[in-house]
Amino acid sequence: MPPDWTASDCPALDKDGEPTERSRVYLGSDGVMVPHITDAEKRTRRERTKVKRRRCGRKRRPLPKARSGADGSFKEFKIVTFYDDGGAHRLASVTRGDCTQAGRLMRRDAAVSAWTGRTTK
Repeated sequence: MPPDWTASDCPALDKDGEPTERSRVYLGSDGVMVPHITDAEKRTRRERTKVKRRRCGRKRRPLPKARSGADGSFKEFKIVTFYDDGGAHRLASVTRGDCTQAGRLMRRDAAVSAWTGRTTK
C-alpha cells in the first residue's frame, strides 16, 4: 500500500525545530530475531495436552491433525522504515529474506510514485 504522503510533505527542521524550505526523509533499517515454535516443542505440547484430556475422564473429540513446526527456534526479519524529521510521516516494510531482499524493499518504497510525483516502471 503506497504512502499517502510525499517527500515534499516532510520539511527538514532547523536546529530550533522550525520547518525549512528543504524536505528530508530518513531511511532506517534493522534486523530483529523473532521466536518460533519448533516441531519438537509442538509435539511435546501436544503430548501434554493429550495426557490432560485423558485425566479429565470425559470422552473428548480427537485433536485435529498437527501442523508442522518451524525448523529453528528463531528467524531473522529485516525492517525498513522511511520517516521525516517530526515523525509525522512513516512507512515501514518487513521481510524475512536476506539483505538483498531488504535492499529491494528500500528501492521499491523509495521509488513509489507518490514520493516523486511521477510514475515508475
